[in-house]
Amino acid sequence: GETNKLMLSSLSVGNHTLLISHDLSYSPSRTSEFTVYIEVLPPVWRSSLAYFLYALLILSSLFFYVAYKSKVRKRVIAYQNKLENTVKARTLELEKMVEELNELKSYAELKSNTDHLTGLANRRHFNTYLKKLLTKQNGKDHLDASKLVAIIILDIDFFKKINDTFGHEIGDRVIVSVANGIRSIVRDNDIAVRWGGEEFLVVANVNNINDVSALGKRVIESINGQLEGYKSSLGKTISCSAGSFYWPVRNSTPQEWSFDDSFKLADFALLYAKENGRNNFTCAKEGSVPLHSVEDVHLDALIDENKIIVERI
Repeated sequence: GETNKLMLSSLSVGNHTLLISHDLSYSPSRTSEFTVYIEVLPPVWRSSLAYFLYALLILSSLFFYVAYKSKVRKRVIAYQNKLENTVKARTLELEKMVEELNELKSYAELKSNTDHLTGLANRRHFNTYLKKLLTKQNGKDHLDASKLVAIIILDIDFFKKINDTFGHEIGDRVIVSVANGIRSIVRDNDIAVRWGGEEFLVVANVNNINDVSALGKRVIESINGQLEGYKSSLGKTISCSAGSFYWPVRNSTPQEWSFDDSFKLADFALLYAKENGRNNFTCAKEGSVPLHSVEDVHLDALIDENKIIVERI
């Protein structure tokens, strides 16, 4: 009736065999043995089912992580595409705005540099042109030694009488016709200016002094062609007078004779043409005596002093 207890507390997970033997009470010299098979199961968290669930959880987590990253990536790509499209659209809008602003700027510059009636350059444009044409040396006008510019000033004869007789609309048409005649002759690198009212100016690059008179003659012929139609429609011949000179001069340095001096002399030549019958072109050239500043000296005095020779063409 004796009871023996056996406690096993550190068996590893797995199958174990326990062999038990004891002495028989009725025969002490004999023993009895029997075998006990023991299976030690792992804890629940270490079971196959647990590992399966762990693996399933990890795989599920990976799946959801990949799905989440893919979704985020798609959203990022979609946002980037949207942002790029927005930037492109905005860039196109800005480029269009810049283009429109440049067009407006060019238009404004053109308007500010152009006579509204004739489309020729105005005085503002001429001043800009002159600054590019001339350089300064010791504060005086200077032009490259290989260059020569013709200065031709033109004026419509008896223009006030035309306005008073036929009205300002006809007067404007006459001005436009003269401008068209000048424009058809003047090259792109030269300049034609509506100087004011019925007066015009041409400044052009020429090769030699003889080209000045040749250019002036072609301008006058072109203008006369434009004005020819008014003789039949108005019963009156409309004409122009012109005077010319050039710069620089051969017998004087730029310090002694400036562009403004040549301009004044071309204006004197125009007055000479008007005082001698109008409807003609007076071309002034240097005489044998060197020129100095014109100031208020009249052309007749310069002619008398043999500083200037005039040719009526």
